[in-house]
Amino acid sequence: LPWGIRGTLEGMYTKTLNNIRYQDLGLKKTSEIVYSSGEVRPVYSRQEGNKYSNLILLSNSNKGYSYNITATLSKDFGHGLDASIAYTFGESKAGNDGTSSQAASNWGYNYSNDINGEELSYSNFDMRHRIIGQLNYRVEYAKHFATTIGIIYNGQSGGRYSILYYGDANGDARTIPGLRNDLAYIPTKDEVANGYFTATIANKPGESAADRALRQAQANKEMADSFEQFIASSGDLAQQRGRIAPRNAFMSEFVHKFDLHFAQDFFLNIGGRRHTLQLNADIINLGNLLNRGWGMSPYIQYDNITPIAISNTASGSPVYSFTHHRNTPWDYSDINSRWRAQVGVKYTF
Repeated sequence: LPWGIRGTLEGMYTKTLNNIRYQDLGLKKTSEIVYSSGEVRPVYSRQEGNKYSNLILLSNSNKGYSYNITATLSKDFGHGLDASIAYTFGESKAGNDGTSSQAASNWGYNYSNDINGEELSYSNFDMRHRIIGQLNYRVEYAKHFATTIGIIYNGQSGGRYSILYYGDANGDARTIPGLRNDLAYIPTKDEVANGYFTATIANKPGESAADRALRQAQANKEMADSFEQFIASSGDLAQQRGRIAPRNAFMSEFVHKFDLHFAQDFFLNIGGRRHTLQLNADIINLGNLLNRGWGMSPYIQYDNITPIAISNTASGSPVYSFTHHRNTPWDYSDINSRWRAQVGVKYTF
């Protein structure tokens, strides 16, 4: 390329041929939940009562693919100065990422609308955008010394996550934190305004039915308003309204990180070979050292949040409520959001 710039363009495509599909034959469809979008959620019950905890069938599936394209520009400016920048765009979809060592876990942790179905969605490992840049300078002087300073930037799309129901929508009895797997329907603005959510209010002795109804209506409105604030907290939430949000449909915020590297070399030529003693230091997540609000890494436990609770599913008329106590759908990783430093000594010959 002009001005001594080197450029590369790379691409890779992968197609799933024989992945593993997991089904629990111990579940039998007994009813369903129909949403205003026309989507249907099967509701199961366990056959033979609780005689079997799971009867997992493993079969093959060819659903899934991934691709990525990377463009890189680099230049050596001479006099010890060089720089490069690379951009990657990619997409990865899978029926089941198979992240566990046990078949029952791979079945149960696969967030879905139909837990025994085969639903193609974004993979846990999908990374949409990534930018890596580096700038290095090295200078030798006084015949026996060299100093290297480098800065590296890594910017990438946040991790993917799902919105699940707090409760058991599909009848598979997975209800405790970490085991829930039922993808939630995200109600439209009209549905919320028309009483989609029902708040739980405490009983008041001697309260009239009319007063209780007013108090219930006020609590429902406050819950609806809270849900609308939650939707406004992240742009991709609104895109899924009026449907069951697919697995990993959401992404946390873009992450920016800078790292600083410094190395001081002391070298001698002995017997025709260079012997070098190097003292080096790295500051990881430099931005967080400069400003506590920089370099933050979003974190979502189990890659899901459960702000919408569901109950009374057996009746065929589920009751929904909403609770979320953060300003964003995600929290922030403690260790990965902090700046860190490391020092080292290296001898080469």
